[in-house]
Amino acid sequence: RWMYGSLVLLWFMLDGPLHHLADELLFSAHMVQHLALQLVWAPMFVFGLQPFMVRRLLPAGPLRRFVHTITRPTPAFAIYNGTIWLWHLPALYNMALLSHEWHIVEHLLFMSTAVIFWWPLLSPAPELPRPAFGSQMMYVFFNMIAMKALGMIISLQDDVIYTFYLNVPRVWGLTALGDQQVGGLLMWLPGGMLLWGGLGYVFAQWTVRGT
Repeated sequence: RWMYGSLVLLWFMLDGPLHHLADELLFSAHMVQHLALQLVWAPMFVFGLQPFMVRRLLPAGPLRRFVHTITRPTPAFAIYNGTIWLWHLPALYNMALLSHEWHIVEHLLFMSTAVIFWWPLLSPAPELPRPAFGSQMMYVFFNMIAMKALGMIISLQDDVIYTFYLNVPRVWGLTALGDQQVGGLLMWLPGGMLLWGGLGYVFAQWTVRGT
């Protein structure tokens, strides 16, 4: 059911009213969309995978060894956060909003790297094992710092850095700067809270299993 739930959520995030708001009108709606894809859809998707699915998709060989390498905590941290920070550079972010093709690339990268991020915490396959619980907790903690830092930088800007939103109709009385500040705060606070949930999950697993 987790897999089916992730597919329903994916459809809701990439179609309908939220998709329109995110793609055309509001930076803050775009942040809701991205956070939902990365911190809700991705763990649901990984949690819904079964070991036999992983074995069929990744038979023993070079591809499985490569995936094993990139889903270790340090590479996964670098890949996930590097992608997020890179795409939030104003030039790339504005480019994605102006080009539908680049916007698709952006979303695919956010989704795939989010799966990589969650793999060390939720891996369903012993062939791609999770690290020790202590390592998992440190991993989530440092990811939390990286996300909060980016959200803080965006929300504390005095000027509109994503200039695409200067030329769109304003909704709900939000100025372009106010919208940007709300979006940064969403990444800084609710985004951080979702990662606190991940930290709590790891701690609960550690308490129950004790290893």
